[in-house]
Amino acid sequence: MHIFHIFVFIISILLFVNALPPEPLKPYTISLKKKPISKSHRLHYISKLSNNTDIKRAATVPLNDEFHHDVAYFGEITLGEQKFNVMIDTGFGDVLIPSINCTSTGCENKAKYNPANDKSFKTKDKPFGYDYSGGYVYGIRSTASLNIGGYTPGYNLGQNFGLVNVFPESLEFDEFDGILGLASSNEFVEHETNFHENIFFDYGSSNSSNAIFSLKIGREADYTESELIICGIDKNKYIGELVSTKIFDAVYFSIRLDGFSVNGGVDWDIDQRDLMDVEQRNHSFQQVCSGMIIGGITASDNDWILGSTFLKNVYSVYAYYDHEIRFAKLNDSKF
Repeated sequence: MHIFHIFVFIISILLFVNALPPEPLKPYTISLKKKPISKSHRLHYISKLSNNTDIKRAATVPLNDEFHHDVAYFGEITLGEQKFNVMIDTGFGDVLIPSINCTSTGCENKAKYNPANDKSFKTKDKPFGYDYSGGYVYGIRSTASLNIGGYTPGYNLGQNFGLVNVFPESLEFDEFDGILGLASSNEFVEHETNFHENIFFDYGSSNSSNAIFSLKIGREADYTESELIICGIDKNKYIGELVSTKIFDAVYFSIRLDGFSVNGGVDWDIDQRDLMDVEQRNHSFQQVCSGMIIGGITASDNDWILGSTFLKNVYSVYAYYDHEIRFAKLNDSKF
């Protein structure tokens, strides 16, 4: 279930960094735009200056809508000088790139990494394996210089990743090549600095109140604009005050829900177009509420996942070191 968790309440912080010495974090405003051209539109991270943020550096990273239903997205990274499209997975803490030696069905039709063509590559000679996306991943732990949007976390030390020799068959026809996990820790591999940690360590931001990102998600049916701001918020995108709720899991930004109110009885409207349209006959749901919110992606017995169906209707802010998530009503659903 991991690869579908791009816009869920299990959220991690995505920060773009450069190789400069640590300095106070500056916000990056990144507009996610859909091209109004049928179902094959793309989402774009567009560098943009905002009156509500102090931006000195910005990154432009195109994100593609993999399933064309505001569910999952992938963008481009480079390892050395080799380019890959990677699925952005906020409920996963590893980086997976298919190896040139990968011959499994899941690696077909994908760009493959050739270590011989990357001077930054180092192997750890440490095999790994675990379940992912209903299949099995196997490979060798490695490091290389990873660049996303012009920023290279880890710089001299490189980025830890899994060089994959076996990929799940379920990924065969997906448009992306690998996986970029944004969870704040890697539950599958111990004693490694993951992508999320690399970014924060580079900035020396472990005590920074600016360690946040804010999100305004557009709706495909309206061709409304989506925007992600790193280390800042855009006050033009919401009305009223941000309402905060504490998280109980700092790794995944999990919050406790009491009914459908968010820790304090604040109600949020959900556009009826974002709900599932399911006939009562010929269907059976054991977790109807979970399905109606996420749209077909199930959670565990004790967890619900509030995905883009909910998030398209609110302005949301995720504060890692303050251990809270903040919501506000959107200024205009057509914004």
